[in-house]
Amino acid sequence: MKLPFLSDKPQWLALLWLISIVFCSLGISSFLSLVVVKLLYGVDVLDIQAFLSDLDNPALLPALKVMQTFQAIGGFILPPMFFAQLSTGNALEIEGSFTKPKWLEVALAVMLIFAAQPIINFTAEWNASLDFPDWGGIEQWMKAQEESTAQLTEKFLVMPTVGSMLFNLFMIGLLPALGEEFLFRGTLQPIFRRMTGNVHFAVIATAFLFSAMHLQFYGFIPRFLLGIVLGYFAVWSGSIWVSVAAHFFNNGAAVLLSYLIQHEMVNKSIETVGTSGNWKAAALSLTLCLFLLQQFYNRRKRYLD
Repeated sequence: MKLPFLSDKPQWLALLWLISIVFCSLGISSFLSLVVVKLLYGVDVLDIQAFLSDLDNPALLPALKVMQTFQAIGGFILPPMFFAQLSTGNALEIEGSFTKPKWLEVALAVMLIFAAQPIINFTAEWNASLDFPDWGGIEQWMKAQEESTAQLTEKFLVMPTVGSMLFNLFMIGLLPALGEEFLFRGTLQPIFRRMTGNVHFAVIATAFLFSAMHLQFYGFIPRFLLGIVLGYFAVWSGSIWVSVAAHFFNNGAAVLLSYLIQHEMVNKSIETVGTSGNWKAAALSLTLCLFLLQQFYNRRKRYLD
């Protein structure tokens, strides 16, 4: 019986294959998204940069949603499945994908993400206040990147109807939760673990790359910490679905909260709990997170190397 192509290859080669697959798939999906945008909105590929910089263009938001959806599927969901096919002969055999999660573990993970919001806000505000060395205009570029991302995110989160909110839950909540967890915690993290034999290095290195991938430098630290927590969820539970559920809750809660604020169902101040130096809320949040993390650890499956 012929073994899958990557099943007996060294891990450094598997990593190179994964990187190649991601870039190729992302390139193809980006091209296809531009074709669809051209057909739907008449935007020529050569004019795409000018189109994306025109924030007042009414066609910008729906076009961006098309591009985001294509790139989420092509850049994050399909590559780990193709990699799994080459590694195991089964595209669905992403690490932890066949392990049914325990509902208590899912509940603990979701509770921790909920409890973490004040400490996330606290560290995000601190991270945003940092000054970086302006080597060759790097800091200016980082700030411009951050402002552009913030403007686009604000437009994405305009949800006049329930339908628009549900679509954002799919595009901003579900697709990234599946794709980013499949790619980072389900594929990249196990490769690092097999390469080094150190699960903690694998979790931290994967979380670093996960945060860096977003190119939001003034939000790097809270996303890095979130990546570490998601990594341990996957490791300790043995199921990728626990980290997927936590990731979806984190993103989906932000979408739902934005919708409720826009429609004046909740007070806007709920978004800022833990900010403005509110170290008491942040300290309580951190204490609760550590307690819940300890509870999760105590239930871990003992399948580590």
